[in-house]
Amino acid sequence: MKSLANSKTLALTISLISVLIFGRLTSEAQEVSKGNPGPQSSREYILSEAEIQKLEHEALQGATEAALRLHFFYEYEHLDPAKSFFWAHISAQNADPMGQFEFGVMLSKDPDPKNRQRARFWLKKAADNGNALAGHFLKGLPDKN
Repeated sequence: MKSLANSKTLALTISLISVLIFGRLTSEAQEVSKGNPGPQSSREYILSEAEIQKLEHEALQGATEAALRLHFFYEYEHLDPAKSFFWAHISAQNADPMGQFEFGVMLSKDPDPKNRQRARFWLKKAADNGNALAGHFLKGLPDKN
């Protein structure tokens, strides 16, 4: 039974990654065709020290996009899991649906059952705020954490 649940979780994860990659590539292609690299451009993962300081200030004041950019910077460019987690949490608190999704996914992978329970909260909030991926991810989580 546990093997079946793990297989379903793996299949869902692969599906979500495919959707994320395809959605990102499609979004970037549309923006590039308009002459705009767009907000999903990987260039946005690279931040100068001045940009980091500015984004940190904005994020701590409630700016959703700033916190999410910092999360992605530390997740994919600077590779600092603790800072990535911190800024994903700030983004979720700042009511960014993508930040809520990202934070929920991070919590869902934690071995602590309380964090996995809290993952459901953030994923539901993200889905309620229009993040379709969160709803799909939430459906694929085991019933009991």
